[in-house]
Amino acid sequence: MMRFALLLMLLPFPVLALEPLDDGTLAGVSGGEGIAVNVEFLINADRAGATITPLSCPDGSAHPNGAPDCRLALQFNDRPGTWLVLKNYYGLFSLNRVWLDSEQTPATASGYCDAACQARFPSGFDANNRPVVQLSYDHSALAANAAFYGDGEVFLNVDRISAEFGATGYLLNDVTGSALGLRVADGPGGANGPARLRFDGRMQMYGY
Repeated sequence: MMRFALLLMLLPFPVLALEPLDDGTLAGVSGGEGIAVNVEFLINADRAGATITPLSCPDGSAHPNGAPDCRLALQFNDRPGTWLVLKNYYGLFSLNRVWLDSEQTPATASGYCDAACQARFPSGFDANNRPVVQLSYDHSALAANAAFYGDGEVFLNVDRISAEFGATGYLLNDVTGSALGLRVADGPGGANGPARLRFDGRMQMYGY
């Protein structure tokens, strides 16, 4: 391997000069500035295509306190030993190809900021012609009024929501039934697949 690499280094290679591109070639070049960001937040879940499946959680026999599922437990002030437990809790949230760019606010007021909007700014503050960080989606390739929901996904499942009691109530399963659960889903990825989202417009942040 070393001899082969050394031999390649010793072989002569032609050096090509830089040449200017003609107008026709330049017209076919497309590009832009900015960063495309993908965000994926998984909660007790893995991702396999359009389906959501919970990770293997303790099944009671393997856990010293008998907790049989993935859960989120909430304890409130002045309520020691009382827990609101979300059982078999999993989901995901994702954003696909969010464009992150530097921009400038318009030089003149848009006219959409009424008195209540203006009152949120400090006295004497001028929001015009300021540098901002802009978040947006590129829908330029879509036809007008095209149905497109690929900008993001959200899925959330909570099988049971119930109260448990005691210092380790967050691990207990004394209350096995529940009249309350939660699921955020939609049909495009299957009957229980993640709901798909579309975002139009742009968001600008300044003052950072």
